[in-house]
Amino acid sequence: MKVITFHGFLGDAKQFQFLEDDSLIHFPFEEFIHLDIAAIINHIEQLLSGEQATLIGYSFGARLAMQIFIKRPDLFNQLILLGGHAGLKTELEKSERFKIEENFINQLESRDDSDFILWWNNLDLFNGDLPLNVERLNRDVLKLYFSHWGLSKQPYLLEDLKMFKDQIFWFFGELDTKYCAYAKKDLNDFNVNFIPQQGHRVFQSSLAQNLIKERLWI
Repeated sequence: MKVITFHGFLGDAKQFQFLEDDSLIHFPFEEFIHLDIAAIINHIEQLLSGEQATLIGYSFGARLAMQIFIKRPDLFNQLILLGGHAGLKTELEKSERFKIEENFINQLESRDDSDFILWWNNLDLFNGDLPLNVERLNRDVLKLYFSHWGLSKQPYLLEDLKMFKDQIFWFFGELDTKYCAYAKKDLNDFNVNFIPQQGHRVFQSSLAQNLIKERLWI
């Protein structure tokens, strides 16, 4: 069974190194961020050659994975989402989120590499997480995370995802209070795992890693 993974902001394939296997296919953002969903799906379909795969995404990668899954559910046997959000419902919510993403872009433009990485690691979202160690920033690519793939741009997918709820598995760190509140409010119809003593970077948890590997063996 092939496994396709999409990492999060400032991340790379190492976020899924606990899944190391010949069947693992990782999609680095810098290689596909300029493509549209249709082009990414076409590439995946060619790689699978008629097989089904498990699709896994973390944070930004989870949002992308949802959009791919909804458009071509026939390509996948299950969808595993780490710290994912199924989209904002109202224009007001999207407008407020757009302001946050604009600030992220401004921070990228105004801080040097080490200062931005320190600032990002210290966001409340990552309380309880180990810091990401990043050597250098590709600012042109990183700004596209927000300007092209930001939550304010993502379609609202929750109702569509409910049609496949038995194939979808969510993971959230209990210390990630923002996303846990979202999960408890909006994801009651789904299989949701809350991981103790972990923040938004739920892929860092050995418990989450083991639960994900168990799902791949089912």
